[in-house]
Amino acid sequence: LSKKNATMENTLLIFGSVPMGGGVVRGPLVKVLLGQLVLPLLSTAFAPATPSPVFALRVALAHRMYPGLRRLASSGTITMHTGQLPAERDSEPAENKTVKVHSSTCALIPPDEAWGQLQALRYQLEDSGLYRWPPHVNLLYPFVVESDIADTLEPLAAALKHIPPFTVTLAEFGLFTHKKTATLWLRPDISPDPMALEKLQQALQDAVPHCNEQRLRHGGQFTAHLSVTHFDTAKMPISECETLRDSLQKTWTPVTFTCSEIHIMTRSGQRGQFRRRARLFLGGGGGGYMTH
Repeated sequence: LSKKNATMENTLLIFGSVPMGGGVVRGPLVKVLLGQLVLPLLSTAFAPATPSPVFALRVALAHRMYPGLRRLASSGTITMHTGQLPAERDSEPAENKTVKVHSSTCALIPPDEAWGQLQALRYQLEDSGLYRWPPHVNLLYPFVVESDIADTLEPLAAALKHIPPFTVTLAEFGLFTHKKTATLWLRPDISPDPMALEKLQQALQDAVPHCNEQRLRHGGQFTAHLSVTHFDTAKMPISECETLRDSLQKTWTPVTFTCSEIHIMTRSGQRGQFRRRARLFLGGGGGGYMTH
């Protein structure tokens, strides 16, 4: 590999396997933008609290990128595939404070320890959003342009001040059907207050009123969901999607976690990966926020 004339367009993917959720997830683990930085593709791409094999690999590559890649490849531990990605630019306007963009979101992200089963299922079902999105429930999406995020932190934190943490259980599958596609998703069941997530989303929307797409598209109702995968119904008819949903339901073990914070994420370009930019804490933890 040569460092000469390396740009953000020169990209290398590293494939391998990582233990997750009692099993092994195989696939693209790390994307290296030659001469620039290393981007893990699974859960560690989103700043986990717990180190993992992918995180360790990221550190190793960051220090000795090219010699390290040669050694790993020659050992047979990983397979390297080089390719080209087109240059990407964000053309989002920064002046209009009411602009909403699909390159940013305010979302609920399960904690790291809840990822294993969810990511394994998304990988099994070949979710097209596996690289771009972490497991998440969109609360305000589309959201403000990245340059305006700082202006939303105080009002959003204030909106969460009186909302205590709550328990989320992902137990039941649902299916959204669209004109040419279908989306398989998991419904968040909330306790002890079943309306806590509804109240949280409404409080956030009241703080940034123009980011109202989650309700506007559903007749004023908020339908919380964690997307699992997407289907092209020309290749997989709705009836087959429903059969798969019912089959998964029979063997699914519910995933339960505590929601004590939400996240703001952004991505760059159409192929960019969503990355955490800020954490907003629910009131039981004292409220407030932290930027990344």
